[in-house]
Amino acid sequence: MRVIPSARLALLVLGSLTALSLGAAPAQASSTITIINLDGAGIGLNDPTPMAPVGGNPGTTLGAQRFNAMQFAADTWEVLLDSPVQIRVGSSFTALFCNASSATLGQAGPNTVHRDFAGAPVTGTWYPAALASSLAGTDLAPGTDDIGATFNSSIGTTCSFPSTFYYGFNESPPGGAIDFTTIVLHEIGHGLGFLTFVDLASGAKLLGFDDTFMRSLEDHSTTKLYPTMTNAERIAASIDTGDLHWVGALVVGASGGLTGGVGPSGHVRMYAPNPQAPGSSVSHYDTAVTPNELMEPLYTGPNHNVTLTFDLLRDIGWTTSAVATTTPTSAWTATPTVVATPTRTATPTVTVTPTRTMTPTRTASLTPTATLTRTATPTVTASATPVPTPVCGTTPDSGCRTPVVSQRALLSFKDKTQDGGDLLTWKWLRGAVTPMSDFGDPLTTDTYELCIYDATPSLIAHATAPAGGLCNVSKPKPCWSAKTTRFKYTNKDLTPLGLQKILLKEGLVPGTAQIVVKGKGVNLDMPASFPLAQPVTAQLMNSSGMCWEATYSAPALKNTAGPSGEFKDKAD
Repeated sequence: MRVIPSARLALLVLGSLTALSLGAAPAQASSTITIINLDGAGIGLNDPTPMAPVGGNPGTTLGAQRFNAMQFAADTWEVLLDSPVQIRVGSSFTALFCNASSATLGQAGPNTVHRDFAGAPVTGTWYPAALASSLAGTDLAPGTDDIGATFNSSIGTTCSFPSTFYYGFNESPPGGAIDFTTIVLHEIGHGLGFLTFVDLASGAKLLGFDDTFMRSLEDHSTTKLYPTMTNAERIAASIDTGDLHWVGALVVGASGGLTGGVGPSGHVRMYAPNPQAPGSSVSHYDTAVTPNELMEPLYTGPNHNVTLTFDLLRDIGWTTSAVATTTPTSAWTATPTVVATPTRTATPTVTVTPTRTMTPTRTASLTPTATLTRTATPTVTASATPVPTPVCGTTPDSGCRTPVVSQRALLSFKDKTQDGGDLLTWKWLRGAVTPMSDFGDPLTTDTYELCIYDATPSLIAHATAPAGGLCNVSKPKPCWSAKTTRFKYTNKDLTPLGLQKILLKEGLVPGTAQIVVKGKGVNLDMPASFPLAQPVTAQLMNSSGMCWEATYSAPALKNTAGPSGEFKDKAD
């Protein structure tokens, strides 16, 4: 989500909309949407900074107010949607892009997408995780949050951007403040399915299959729907300003209440600027829609009215027993914080993880989550794990990137008597600036290897993730996947050297790049003996010559002799 320079902010604050109600006591749907707190102690949703309750939000700390506002927005959606499966929104705050004139406010989207599951309304069609599980009547990705959401912890704290977040529930932020509940309502909307999985740069469908959103997109100038278009025609439709329409029956039926942005037959215009706005195009209502809609790409002020968004979600397959959209009651009780580990489990092979992209050139845009770069498919044929090209040297490399904040890179070994219980974790957090391009292309060419050296220095352990290849032999899928801002390696088989997961996340400002490496089991290469001779150096290398490192000087938090030896320490 982007916000405009403060000098223009007032020009786009157009006021809030009144929520529609079709009855004094409308029936409520049945679902549970839970905010999962992924932040560590003392930061983000757990920030202890004292705050006075505001606008119906009873929180007395910054973290509590943030969490309460997120759960309040979740509750708004909860009473409208039917789902027998809990919808989990994995949520965190981190320092995203921010300067004196603009800032990234947040980003969200579905963590996985599914097709051809039991209960799918249309075959050969992708559905976002929460909707797919709702239709299937069972959790199709157990252990994985349905939606991932990240918000900017710098707003109103460490950043010079003049606006702050307002955490009240009453749509009445003071002048210049950004209504946080509006932001969360919008982002959860994307996570629930208000987005296409088409790669707009190429016009290609995700793995060649339709998604449930694209089935209601029409280019009025050609009268073609997205599924029947060629890739080139989808690109053309995405920049056909004024002619890209939503033709789903429920949105069309509700369009009579709009005074602008409505085409022939009540079709509602979708956002299709020329040139494309990556991450914003297609997966929003057009800015011409009047009154302003929650799911437009620009933040124009507080807006808790989900009416037309709710209609679109029903067009793509959501069911409801509610008879109206309603504004939340002012008598709201805070939901206790649910704390979860930030590490998510591997995505089941029936799923694909979509990319959540940001719009670096837009202003005041609610961050969408539309572009997909996944190449996995649950129907591919297994192939042998490729033989990795050695990356580690016999001694540490020089010139590797390091964290910009001390004590934020963790290294942990657990050498169990039974090798099946061996564990390795390396977390390189608050890292130096690392654009996505510096990670190379692990999908095809770049092998990654974690190299551990002791004080001598000697290579005492390493773990390899070959470029490309298929993992999870029983239900094969590509080992590596890509999103706009990160690469991920997932291998349930733990071959060839025990690596289970690698996460490579870009950071365009100091302290935001992140790397996580995890391994376990009998294939894991462990040091020959414990305790380890410090300083210990951990370096993640790729075959293009890039490297990231952290050093662990004595004394360690743990460095015990075996059997069942263990090492754990935070970087210098």
